Amino acid sequence: MLMVILDPNYQSYLKFLQTRFGQIEFIGATCITELPTRAIQAQALICHPQLGADYIDQQLLPNLCWVQSLFAGIEPLLKVQLPKECVLTNSRGMFGPLMSEYIFSYLLANSQHHQIYSEQQSAQLWQPANYQSIASLKLAILGAGSIAQHLAKTAKYFGMSVSAFSRSGNSPCPSFDHVYRIEQFNDYATSADVVVAVLPSTPQTQKICGSSFFDSLKRDCWFFNVGRGACVDEDALLNWLQHNHCAQAILDVTVEEPLPQGHPFWTQANLRLTPHCAAPSLSQEISKLVESNIEAFIRQKALNCVVNIDLAY
Repeated sequence: MLMVILDPNYQSYLKFLQTRFGQIEFIGATCITELPTRAIQAQALICHPQLGADYIDQQLLPNLCWVQSLFAGIEPLLKVQLPKECVLTNSRGMFGPLMSEYIFSYLLANSQHHQIYSEQQSAQLWQPANYQSIASLKLAILGAGSIAQHLAKTAKYFGMSVSAFSRSGNSPCPSFDHVYRIEQFNDYATSADVVVAVLPSTPQTQKICGSSFFDSLKRDCWFFNVGRGACVDEDALLNWLQHNHCAQAILDVTVEEPLPQGHPFWTQANLRLTPHCAAPSLSQEISKLVESNIEAFIRQKALNCVVNIDLAY
């Protein structure tokens, strides 16, 4: 059995998997040009989604029956023609804790006045600010998948109330106080103090956070996008921020990445940017998921985290 690992960090995955599956030949590479000719005979491709998509687009892979994305996002792999009967899996379910750390680091830093006290220290000023707790805040999450569920669990630990908005309007997650269909957001999230978008990029989610969405938010709401940049109408977001100076937006993703120089996001005072780093794919964690799927693949059992091609997630 032959499997190809195509990723800039392939050596970490290769070292881990070779010690566990001596019966499998693994070929690793950081880019397509490094792969030997016999790699086209692989039954499985474990890959960075863009590199994997480029390889599938350029090569006929007659034996390929499984593609494992090393990221939660699989957009590039949805744009190429996968072999018939080929199963696509991603790495969802691994990023909830990291996303929670990212989002709650901002909320706690704000409630604990980190910036204020840093400025006061520079001015040698001893002046306690009014205490703010996040316990009473209302959190609305666009999405109800594994990341949203972990965020909700963390929020409940701090005493927040949580509403989720999903395609179906249903979820078994006990940490959600309410679950609504995503088209009901403008009606039910008007009192939210914090809104977090963790949506995938699909035809249905393109610019779903548009003018009517932002107009429905409180004037001092905090908006996070840690899903996909295409879900936000950036002009609508800028207009909302410019007319609501108490509002805050924290973006880890944008429509165009890297964000071009001169883009108005760079200078918008109540907007904070990070370079798509909220939840990196850590090889030591992703390797465990890949290991589990390889074991299932060998035994011809159902794989974990199978992507529904029609739904695009």
